[in-house]
Amino acid sequence: MEVDVASQGATEEEALANLKEALELYFEPPTPTQVPVVREVVVDLGAAKPPSLHLPPHARPRTGASSGLGV
Repeated sequence: MEVDVASQGATEEEALANLKEALELYFEPPTPTQVPVVREVVVDLGAAKPPSLHLPPHARPRTGASSGLGV
C-alpha cells in the first residue's frame, strides 16, 4: 500500500521515527470537533396513498362478495 506521506529528520533514525509518527497520525480515525445535531423530519408522501383514493368514484373497483359476473 502506498500513501502520500513524507517526513524528515537530522539523521536517518530521526527521519524514520518522524515518518512512523506521521503515518500513525495519517491512519488515525478522525475525531469530530462538534457533536452532530440529529433532527426528525416529517415528509408528506402523496404518492404513497392507495391508488383508489385518486380515482373518480365511477372508476373505483367494487367491493363485496360479488364476482362481478352478473350472476
